[in-house]
Amino acid sequence: MKKEFVLDPLNGLSLIRLGASREAVLAALGTPTSSFYKTPDSRYPTDAWFENGFQVFYEGDQPTVAFIELSNGHNFEAVLFGLPVFATAAPVLIREVEHRAKLDETDPELGYTYIFPSLELAFWRTDNDDKEVPYFSTVGIGVSGYFSA
Repeated sequence: MKKEFVLDPLNGLSLIRLGASREAVLAALGTPTSSFYKTPDSRYPTDAWFENGFQVFYEGDQPTVAFIELSNGHNFEAVLFGLPVFATAAPVLIREVEHRAKLDETDPELGYTYIFPSLELAFWRTDNDDKEVPYFSTVGIGVSGYFSA
Protein backbone atom coordinates (compact mmCIF):
# COMPACT_ATOMS: atom_id res chain seq x y z
CA MET A 1 0.00 0.00 0.00
CA LYS A 2 1.28 3.45 -0.93
CA LYS A 3 2.02 5.99 1.75
CA GLU A 4 -0.28 9.04 1.57
CA PHE A 5 0.79 12.62 2.14
CA VAL A 6 -2.17 14.97 2.58
CA LEU A 7 -1.37 18.47 1.34
CA ASP A 8 -2.72 21.40 3.33
CA PRO A 9 -1.89 24.55 1.32
CA LEU A 10 -0.46 27.43 3.38
CA ASN A 11 0.18 25.01 6.27
CA GLY A 12 2.17 22.01 5.05
CA LEU A 13 1.32 18.36 4.89
CA SER A 14 0.60 15.47 7.18
CA LEU A 15 4.13 15.22 8.63
CA ILE A 16 5.75 18.59 7.95
CA ARG A 17 4.54 22.12 8.53
CA LEU A 18 5.65 25.03 6.39
CA GLY A 19 7.96 27.21 8.47
CA ALA A 20 9.15 24.24 10.56
CA SER A 21 12.82 23.97 11.43
CA ARG A 22 15.08 21.58 9.57
CA GLU A 23 15.50 19.71 12.86
CA ALA A 24 11.72 19.15 13.04
CA VAL A 25 11.72 17.83 9.47
CA LEU A 26 14.56 15.41 10.22
CA ALA A 27 12.76 14.26 13.38
CA ALA A 28 9.61 13.55 11.33
CA LEU A 29 11.22 11.93 8.28
CA GLY A 30 14.61 10.73 9.47
CA THR A 31 17.91 11.23 7.71
CA PRO A 32 17.39 12.33 4.10
CA THR A 33 18.46 9.90 1.41
CA SER A 34 19.97 12.88 -0.37
CA SER A 35 20.83 16.51 0.37
CA PHE A 36 21.93 18.80 -2.43
CA TYR A 37 22.07 22.45 -3.46
CA LYS A 38 19.31 22.97 -6.02
CA THR A 39 21.01 26.04 -7.51
CA PRO A 40 24.41 27.69 -7.09
CA ASP A 41 22.65 30.46 -5.13
CA SER A 42 20.93 28.10 -2.67
CA ARG A 43 21.66 29.10 0.91
CA TYR A 44 20.75 25.70 2.35
CA PRO A 45 20.71 22.23 0.86
CA THR A 46 17.44 20.71 -0.28
CA ASP A 47 16.67 17.52 1.63
CA ALA A 48 15.13 14.59 -0.24
CA TRP A 49 13.51 11.27 0.63
CA PHE A 50 11.76 8.53 -1.37
CA GLU A 51 14.37 8.41 -4.15
CA ASN A 52 14.33 12.24 -4.36
CA GLY A 53 10.55 12.20 -4.91
CA PHE A 54 9.87 14.13 -1.70
CA GLN A 55 11.92 17.33 -1.48
CA VAL A 56 12.02 20.02 1.19
CA PHE A 57 13.49 23.46 0.49
CA TYR A 58 14.60 25.82 3.26
CA GLU A 59 15.09 29.57 3.70
CA GLY A 60 15.60 32.09 6.50
CA ASP A 61 18.33 32.98 8.98
CA GLN A 62 17.99 29.46 10.37
CA PRO A 63 16.79 26.86 7.86
CA THR A 64 13.00 26.68 7.94
CA VAL A 65 10.70 24.93 5.47
CA ALA A 66 9.83 27.28 2.59
CA PHE A 67 8.59 24.80 -0.02
CA ILE A 68 7.68 21.12 -0.22
CA GLU A 69 7.60 19.32 -3.58
CA LEU A 70 6.29 15.81 -4.20
CA SER A 71 6.89 13.92 -7.45
CA ASN A 72 4.95 11.11 -9.07
CA GLY A 73 6.39 7.59 -9.29
CA HIS A 74 7.90 7.20 -5.84
CA ASN A 75 5.58 4.78 -4.02
CA PHE A 76 3.51 7.45 -2.31
CA GLU A 77 0.46 9.49 -3.19
CA ALA A 78 -0.08 13.19 -2.67
CA VAL A 79 -3.68 13.96 -1.72
CA LEU A 80 -5.17 17.42 -2.18
CA PHE A 81 -8.76 18.30 -1.28
CA GLY A 82 -9.54 14.58 -1.14
CA LEU A 83 -8.16 13.84 -4.61
CA PRO A 84 -5.09 11.73 -5.39
CA VAL A 85 -2.94 14.27 -7.27
CA PHE A 86 -1.00 11.81 -9.43
CA ALA A 87 -4.05 9.70 -10.33
CA THR A 88 -6.48 12.54 -11.12
CA ALA A 89 -6.50 13.95 -14.65
CA ALA A 90 -4.95 17.42 -14.78
CA PRO A 91 -8.10 19.21 -16.03
CA VAL A 92 -10.21 17.65 -13.26
CA LEU A 93 -7.68 18.60 -10.60
CA ILE A 94 -7.37 22.18 -11.90
CA ARG A 95 -11.16 22.62 -11.93
CA GLU A 96 -11.35 21.40 -8.33
CA VAL A 97 -8.66 23.82 -7.17
CA GLU A 98 -10.27 26.68 -9.13
CA HIS A 99 -13.30 26.33 -6.82
CA ARG A 100 -10.98 27.55 -4.04
CA ALA A 101 -8.47 29.85 -5.71
CA LYS A 102 -7.65 31.75 -8.87
CA LEU A 103 -5.18 30.30 -11.36
CA ASP A 104 -2.32 32.56 -12.47
CA GLU A 105 -3.27 32.74 -16.13
CA THR A 106 -0.33 35.05 -16.90
CA ASP A 107 2.29 32.37 -16.20
CA PRO A 108 4.36 31.98 -19.39
CA GLU A 109 4.59 28.23 -18.74
CA LEU A 110 0.82 27.77 -18.35
CA GLY A 111 -0.09 24.34 -19.68
CA TYR A 112 3.03 22.82 -18.16
CA THR A 113 2.86 24.74 -14.89
CA TYR A 114 -0.28 25.74 -13.00
CA ILE A 115 0.19 28.17 -10.11
CA PHE A 116 -2.44 29.25 -7.60
CA PRO A 117 -0.73 32.15 -5.79
CA SER A 118 -3.31 32.61 -3.02
CA LEU A 119 -2.76 28.98 -1.99
CA GLU A 120 1.02 29.06 -2.72
CA LEU A 121 0.34 25.89 -4.72
CA ALA A 122 1.85 24.71 -8.01
CA PHE A 123 1.54 21.73 -10.32
CA TRP A 124 3.94 20.79 -13.12
CA ARG A 125 4.00 18.24 -15.93
CA THR A 126 6.36 17.51 -18.81
CA ASP A 127 3.95 18.39 -21.62
CA ASN A 128 0.94 20.67 -21.99
CA ASP A 129 -1.07 18.14 -24.01
CA ASP A 130 -3.83 16.62 -21.86
CA LYS A 131 -3.90 13.50 -24.07
CA GLU A 132 -0.12 12.95 -24.10
CA VAL A 133 0.44 13.75 -20.42
CA PRO A 134 -2.90 13.60 -18.60
CA TYR A 135 -1.46 13.74 -15.06
CA PHE A 136 0.84 16.07 -13.18
CA SER A 137 4.42 15.05 -12.44
CA THR A 138 4.88 17.25 -9.38
CA VAL A 139 2.92 19.23 -6.84
CA GLY A 140 4.40 21.80 -4.50
CA ILE A 141 3.28 24.05 -1.67
CA GLY A 142 5.09 27.02 -0.23
CA VAL A 143 5.02 29.47 2.62
CA SER A 144 2.98 32.65 2.34
CA GLY A 145 4.60 34.84 -0.30
CA TYR A 146 6.32 31.99 -2.14
CA PHE A 147 4.34 32.57 -5.35
CA SER A 148 2.21 35.55 -4.32
CA ALA A 149 5.10 37.93 -3.53
